[in-house]
Amino acid sequence: MPDQTADRAELRGDCERCFGLCCVALPFAASADFAIDKQAGTPCPNLREDHRCGIHARLRQQGFSGCTVYDCFGAGQ
Repeated sequence: MPDQTADRAELRGDCERCFGLCCVALPFAASADFAIDKQAGTPCPNLREDHRCGIHARLRQQGFSGCTVYDCFGAGQ
């Protein structure tokens, strides 16, 4: 059986190449981590048409600290 540990180490998000998968696919619950409720499959209202976050530089200040700690492990590229 191959060693999958080495393969997992290479899985990391690259926000510069992201197309916003987590901003659409995942639900948010209004809490200390997210300023709003959002259903899974619904685009975040901060997601721009170019699939970039409109508040990326201000996520924590805008109440979206959950976004700053999320890691897609490269699924969003």
